[in-house]
Amino acid sequence: MGRRKPTLDEGPSLYEAQERVVRRRVSRQRALFIPRLLTESAVVLAARRDEVDRAHQILLRWADLESSGRLPQHRETSIDGQFLDQVFGEALGYTVKTQNPQTWQLEHQYPVAGVGQADAALGNFPDDERPAVLIELKDANTDLDRDRE
Repeated sequence: MGRRKPTLDEGPSLYEAQERVVRRRVSRQRALFIPRLLTESAVVLAARRDEVDRAHQILLRWADLESSGRLPQHRETSIDGQFLDQVFGEALGYTVKTQNPQTWQLEHQYPVAGVGQADAALGNFPDDERPAVLIELKDANTDLDRDRE
């Protein structure tokens, strides 16, 4: 007989009866999401709460700059480095070359053969021949929905 794995919720539950019904129903069907893995991921995310809150604050700061009308006052090129480092580096956790010269994920001013330069690229540098993502920034006044020819 196999050993029972310890559950993350050892104490009594407020919704114990409902949880038993859900567990019984889930055990009889193939779940789209595996509850055990969701619970484990939630525990990991809860442990990273400070990191998630910090990222949220960075994104809110940039949203406030735009909604307050201060972001359109700046040219794209004057703040693109700050945007990339703060949003992609600090908030989303991509490493830049100055943090780790042996391996990094965010490259500024990435050359694109036959086209020019992308504002940035995401990948596993310097190992990858090609980046996974190219980033092209526009200023706050640019209408991205307009058909560009």
